[in-house]
Amino acid sequence: MVTKEAIGQVTNRVVVEYEELVVTIDLLKNTKKNIQELAEKELLTIPKIEVVFKKCWEEIEKRNKEYQRLRILHEVYEVEGIMTDKDHWYKYLEKKKVFYHISTDFQEFIERFKDYIPEKSTELQRQIRELLAIKGYIIDSPFEGDYVTWIGVYARPKDKPSYLDPRDAEEAALQEKYSLNGFKQDFSEWFEWKIKDDEIII
Repeated sequence: MVTKEAIGQVTNRVVVEYEELVVTIDLLKNTKKNIQELAEKELLTIPKIEVVFKKCWEEIEKRNKEYQRLRILHEVYEVEGIMTDKDHWYKYLEKKKVFYHISTDFQEFIERFKDYIPEKSTELQRQIRELLAIKGYIIDSPFEGDYVTWIGVYARPKDKPSYLDPRDAEEAALQEKYSLNGFKQDFSEWFEWKIKDDEIII
């Protein structure tokens, strides 16, 4: 049998969790607004995205996990007819509905930045291409990095074929020329640079 004390403790938890929902909803709204403003001003960075989105995901998971626990207790109390302080439960469950819509919208918002590349990346990539060209290399993969502290890419000697699928007959012939026992060779090398104040450190 569930005691009044136990029911009271759960109700207190419902009150606390209601306030947590309010805080998390504000966090998601403010984060979305902040990210949008930074993106519009071309000040948004990958590290910023990673940090704030990680924090928001953690809060969303906490609220959903607590809801699952409270929902089960709510159902049990209703079945046993021992539900007390229904107003607190009602407020909490209604706020959870709001949270669901806000968090779903936020998750869809996050997807838009899944492969985000800062505007300044174009200039950094141009510098890298020039540096590699001087060495006699050409880009052989998409660029990687956060474009704030580092940037990297695979590149190969310009006279060697790519390991990737050939784009035309000429590339296919070049791959065949350098193949070893019928297997393509990978001539790509990893190059990485540090970035400071939006400049490549050579």
